Amino acid sequence: MKAQAREGKTPAQSRKYPAPDALTVVGRKLIKAPSPFGDDVWRLGITAGGTGKKIDPVDFTVVPLKWRRVAKLITYAYINQSPFPGKKAHRPSTAYALNRHLRYFWSFLDESGVDRLAAVTQKNLDSFFLWLQNHPSSYSDSPVQQANSLRAVKALYEYREFLEDAIGFEPWHGKPIARLAGVSSNNENKTPRIPETISEPLLAWAMFYVETASVDILACKTEVESLRRQHTGVFSFKEDRIGLLKWASRRINMGRGLPKLSKFTLTPATDLEQPDLPFIRRLAGLPARSRAGASKRLAAALSSFPLEDGGLETQVSLDPTTMKPWRTPLHELDVPLEVKALRTACLILLFALTGMRTDEVFALRRGCHSMKKSQDGLLDRHVIRGMSFKSRAAEGEAATWITVEPVAKAVKILEALSGTQELCSFQATRHYWNPDGPFHAMSSGVFNRDTKDFIAWVNTEHAAADNQGPIPTEYDGRKFVISTRSFRRTLAWYIANRPFGIVAGMTQYKHLHVATFEGYAGTSKSGFKLEVEAELALARERDIIDRYESFKAGESSAGPGVRKIDSEFANIQRELGDFPGMIVDERRRSRMLRGLARTLYPGLLVDCYFDPAASLCLKTFGGMTDAPIFSLCDPTSCGCAYISNSKLPAWVERQSRLEAILADPLATSNQLTQTRVLTEQSTRVVVRLRSTNGKDIA
Repeated sequence: MKAQAREGKTPAQSRKYPAPDALTVVGRKLIKAPSPFGDDVWRLGITAGGTGKKIDPVDFTVVPLKWRRVAKLITYAYINQSPFPGKKAHRPSTAYALNRHLRYFWSFLDESGVDRLAAVTQKNLDSFFLWLQNHPSSYSDSPVQQANSLRAVKALYEYREFLEDAIGFEPWHGKPIARLAGVSSNNENKTPRIPETISEPLLAWAMFYVETASVDILACKTEVESLRRQHTGVFSFKEDRIGLLKWASRRINMGRGLPKLSKFTLTPATDLEQPDLPFIRRLAGLPARSRAGASKRLAAALSSFPLEDGGLETQVSLDPTTMKPWRTPLHELDVPLEVKALRTACLILLFALTGMRTDEVFALRRGCHSMKKSQDGLLDRHVIRGMSFKSRAAEGEAATWITVEPVAKAVKILEALSGTQELCSFQATRHYWNPDGPFHAMSSGVFNRDTKDFIAWVNTEHAAADNQGPIPTEYDGRKFVISTRSFRRTLAWYIANRPFGIVAGMTQYKHLHVATFEGYAGTSKSGFKLEVEAELALARERDIIDRYESFKAGESSAGPGVRKIDSEFANIQRELGDFPGMIVDERRRSRMLRGLARTLYPGLLVDCYFDPAASLCLKTFGGMTDAPIFSLCDPTSCGCAYISNSKLPAWVERQSRLEAILADPLATSNQLTQTRVLTEQSTRVVVRLRSTNGKDIA
């Protein structure tokens, strides 16, 4: 085993360990220097290569003091050294994850009273595993995350020669960590998919911000930046009073009031129904600050004027769905929070509708969007060009993603919000911000926090007054944590399982599935196409098991292919002994059905067990493809067609629509002739599906 590569090594007390002023990253190309070893928060720099990827910082202040030095030593060794001959050190970007998983071990040791790693026993490690399984954190409640924490503990043994204090035996006797933690060996992606009850309103609100709210927010941002850059001199009381009264009079003549205090004001105020003097001064073109002692007198001079919410010159536009303003008028203190919400909404669309990885989104730069023709030359495609980093050098490789119009609009908005070449850069701000302040590189930690804040902001400020309603934060009785990785998994699942579901419906992009395999998911370098294909394979396996269970239950089926498929099911049932009262090995059943699953293509009205030699759609098409063409399917004639009882509602709906066409006095003779043929076809299928179970559809 790898861990035995240097079995004789123990913590070397004579080794020269990093000095407090030693840089924490050695031998890497960085465009920004990392923190020194002695700091309690390590900022590990920004990668070179033109992408400017920020490496997530590591905060050691959350580590108990007695374990802090060993935590720093293992992190330094992990990203700069290797205990295995011929193997390179890990990337600096892995330091954050290592410490996130180790923090549970430090907490456990602290609770257990263990004060040295050398004193840890296998019994302690077994107790830690049980402790981890019962820990309530969302980061440790799955076998995969538990395995990550156990691997981090194992590193305290593997890197023992670089530590002053280390575990002195091979943890769990060398047993594979994945097997120990119970991680399934199948190929299913274990990243949690965002539940539809959460993803649907989340995407709806993100789309609303990009499509509707963005115009007002960008205009208000420009206005507030202009106000903040005004001169900072000090006028006399007389000059202030004259200037304010003239401006206030003009304001009233325009039908406006004076802006009152915002609920976000930094100065605690029990009564918000009073003029916001600093804001009014900026609107009037006066310095924000008045002479000492003049504020109360100036406020008194303005007390007779009517007040209004908000106060900015930019008026809130109407929501096209309700024909009402989409929010209350904006105060200057609302703008930074709405800017943050808009930026987060844009990033949500990028993650949710492109299939890009976290690093790939954060590495996007100005000018990354362009247009190109589709493969058939009929459609204009939105193209995003960037860098792909999975399993590659830190500099990455060029990659492209074909995406949809809302994503292209989100990119344009991010370009307007960013003050650097990095598309996702942002200014740290809450209510007050310096428009000329520095911009920071986006990270997954910041985005995950901002997504949480976005949901809270929508639910608090907008949902109660809007028809869309709030964004749920819980699923199945537990708080659901949204991360950057869950968006990619969710998109892959929707494409494989619901090609015309929420994602396509919300973007009004009905050829989403086709676009995905033309390059929507990026070039082969991105790897997302493989994830979609893996989800398709899993979906087919689930579908074929459902069809088999329906066959066992005696549910009726129709279509020319029914005898062949039912014969296959009967053979599998006999070989398995899968009869009432018998216990069947589910893994063996899945393996036997997998052959049929590979050829299964589920459809709305019919499932196709695709055989190119027998498919009528290919004969009609006049060429060869590697999948059926459902638009050319003749479900009552093709030998590949299999209509299960689950399709009955769709066939009844089709029949009712056809009958409506027959009753339409404006229908042409050609329409009526073709519709009669289709109606007879539908009637035969519906009668067949109802024949054995006697069920009807109201």
